[in-house]
Amino acid sequence: MRQLLHALLKWVGQRLVWFVLIVAILMAGAYLKEQFDEFHASQSHLGDLKVGQQVIENHVRSMEQALTARAREFEKASLGKLDGRIAGIDQAIGEKSAAQQGASNLPLLLKLATGSSFIDPFKRDIEIKVLMQERDYLVGLRAVTLALVDRDRGVTELERLRRVHAAIYGGLKDNEFSRDQVRSSHPVAGFVPGTVPHGLLVQLALAHASLTAQNLAAYEAYERQRMAVALFKMPHPPPAFRLQYEQIRETLAPLDARIKALEKNTVAVLWESAAGVVQAALWILVSLILLPVAIKVFFYFVLAPLAARRPPVHLLPGASGMLESPAGVNIGSGNASASAVSQTLRVGPGHELLIDPAYLQSAPIAGAKVTKWLLDWSHPLTSLAAGLVALTRIRVAVPESIVISATVDPLSEVGVLALPAGSALVLQPRSLVGVLQPRDQPLRITSHWRLGTLHGWLTLQLRYLVLHGPATLIIKGCRGVRVERAGDARRINQAATLGFSANLQYSTTRAATFFPYLTGKQGLLDDSFAGAQGYYVYEEMPHAGAKAGVGGRGLEGISDAVLKMFGI
Repeated sequence: MRQLLHALLKWVGQRLVWFVLIVAILMAGAYLKEQFDEFHASQSHLGDLKVGQQVIENHVRSMEQALTARAREFEKASLGKLDGRIAGIDQAIGEKSAAQQGASNLPLLLKLATGSSFIDPFKRDIEIKVLMQERDYLVGLRAVTLALVDRDRGVTELERLRRVHAAIYGGLKDNEFSRDQVRSSHPVAGFVPGTVPHGLLVQLALAHASLTAQNLAAYEAYERQRMAVALFKMPHPPPAFRLQYEQIRETLAPLDARIKALEKNTVAVLWESAAGVVQAALWILVSLILLPVAIKVFFYFVLAPLAARRPPVHLLPGASGMLESPAGVNIGSGNASASAVSQTLRVGPGHELLIDPAYLQSAPIAGAKVTKWLLDWSHPLTSLAAGLVALTRIRVAVPESIVISATVDPLSEVGVLALPAGSALVLQPRSLVGVLQPRDQPLRITSHWRLGTLHGWLTLQLRYLVLHGPATLIIKGCRGVRVERAGDARRINQAATLGFSANLQYSTTRAATFFPYLTGKQGLLDDSFAGAQGYYVYEEMPHAGAKAGVGGRGLEGISDAVLKMFGI
């Protein structure tokens, strides 16, 4: 029944996809037909627009010639002639603006007009702009002409004031000469009151005072006018008239845009767009093909050999590399599987078990079970990123057996490693699903940065997390977990590495052959371990989600790369 339902749903889904494709094809065909019909119908209108465009451009050229000649005539025109022409231009602009009221929306007019009915509104709009340019030019000429008139008036007034001042000054000098004559002719009688000479001198003194005041006033008026003439600044005459085609092109922009729009249909637009990006697309395609190859060649033949010659990473040389089985027995040769589909742990009263709920298969009813939100509160981000959150903590009053197994992932097996006191193991937290630890001595985790080693930058692992015993670690691995003694030197697939003893010398080794690395069948680097008293731990088959160093999954592995930099 289940298979029948699956087949039915698959058949319905396929037909639904076909239906959607048929609808899309029909819609695309109808759209292209509509575009073709519209293009065909617009060709006659396009011809009318081009003819009208030529007529308007010829009209603009004739207006420019007439206006340029008229502007030269008005360069030396009188103020009255300029005022008359400006008034005539204002009247013409008003009349043309009133006639243009019904054609204010030129783009809409182009779509609705037939034949040559659109020409006159465009010509009127251009004529209005040309007349306004002529008016601005004549206003500039008028300002210069008016300034010349004002300057001539000022000079004439200055000459008049000079003559007035000269006449008054001459009268003042004549008065002084007459007084001197009377005084010399009548040296005594001129000072005797009641005599004729004395009366004449009094009249001359009164006239002298009046003439002195008039002379001073005339002099001050002359000086003020002289300063005004001296400070007068003649405005710059406007440059020779030139028609501003920017305004004309702005008016004709809707006509040009309409012609360009009618010259193109949908197919032409698509073809033009595609032709413009074909070269760029080819370069991008070649780059996408060759750039990864070039990067892999550089990493394989340059960086990887350079890293192999660098000193290995040696985190804790003085730590113990001992690992034991859950029963407390030395693993010995270590070249054996340390995992099974399920594992049975013995939990005593002095210990507690922290376990991912997805790996807890069987547990006693008795005992305290609570949620521990983080494995290690001193490393909260590490615990969150590794998924070591919301763990189940189990404590028992008497020894109890607990069965650990992957209840969700069918490919995972569970390994159990006992880490004695004084022993330290570098481990990727993503592989840790639980820990059995003394209640009074919880698992201690330390972090160690290695920013100055090329091994770290090539593998994108700059931080190492070290777990310190005593504790029993519960580790998951795809298809199983294996433990091997390092010995003189051993290498394994980097994507499979889960951890290694902190006293080992860790380095990277270039993959054996280039072609498997180039084709993505093998990672760039293998992990290499050396040291007699230590072990390395790896899973039987690298999980499909694991990232194999810098040659891994590219952009889709960015998050994995960031986590690996922090040793997670």
